[in-house]
Amino acid sequence: MKYRIIPSAVLALILTVPDLAAQMPEWKFFRDREGNRYYLDLNGKIFITDDITHAYRAVSPEGIDYYKNSGLRLLKEHRKAEALSMLKSIMALPCDNERICAAQRESSAAINEMKKREGTRFPVYEKQASLLFFKTGRNHYLTDDVLMYSLRIPFRTVVIRRSLREMVDYMHTGLMCGIKKDDNTGGNYDMLIGIDAERFRGRISGLAELEKNWSNNLGYDGALRRELERTDSGVMYVFESRSEPYFSGLERICLNGNSGYCIRIVTSRSKNAGNEADMMEIIRGFSFIRSERKTGN
Repeated sequence: MKYRIIPSAVLALILTVPDLAAQMPEWKFFRDREGNRYYLDLNGKIFITDDITHAYRAVSPEGIDYYKNSGLRLLKEHRKAEALSMLKSIMALPCDNERICAAQRESSAAINEMKKREGTRFPVYEKQASLLFFKTGRNHYLTDDVLMYSLRIPFRTVVIRRSLREMVDYMHTGLMCGIKKDDNTGGNYDMLIGIDAERFRGRISGLAELEKNWSNNLGYDGALRRELERTDSGVMYVFESRSEPYFSGLERICLNGNSGYCIRIVTSRSKNAGNEADMMEIIRGFSFIRSERKTGN
């Protein structure tokens, strides 16, 4: 089925004039199970009237039509990195019904067309859109398809901030998310998780060098650390603050080829007992998309 999107300002004008709206009985207001709002006509064409804000939202099977049409509309609005991130997130969903498979075909076609149209500019947008964010059931997935990691979180997840920094021989992405164990819509989170990922052009000698690098980057935080486990490619710590504000959490540092990762998950000390097992499940849900050999000089 082919969909088209008309400018929201035009449709908003039509719908705010009672006489015109009354003359369009074929328009049906629809709200999907995620609360996304759009209109459908009798031919099945979808019209999105809400402004699409610059915020990451987890693409889901339940809202697949909304997210696909949002991605296509973002392309028309020349918000290319946002559009690409959303379309790639659609592509990452399991193709377990025809609606999802159809949305993935349209998303793939739009990405391929964008790739041809942008030419040498496309890799720039691809790096800006490296974060894929989607969910199935209660599981939320955060995937970086440039720095090659994935994280599964079995609770509601909100992307608070993402950053990208790149130089000739270095690339860094930072991600901060809030985690909610219930369905409240307020700004309070049960846990916060941060993921810093780096890619170096030169060779990293081993985990000890990576730990030293992260210590220099992050600086002294005054927390008391205790090592939980260590391998050749990773180490995990439990930590807690020694002064107010009192917090505790887990920290995992991983090495994969010439890429290094620091994952921290933190909660208030008063909630630590109730979140301890969940934090361990989340931090163990971090994985590499592809294991890499060391390269470089």
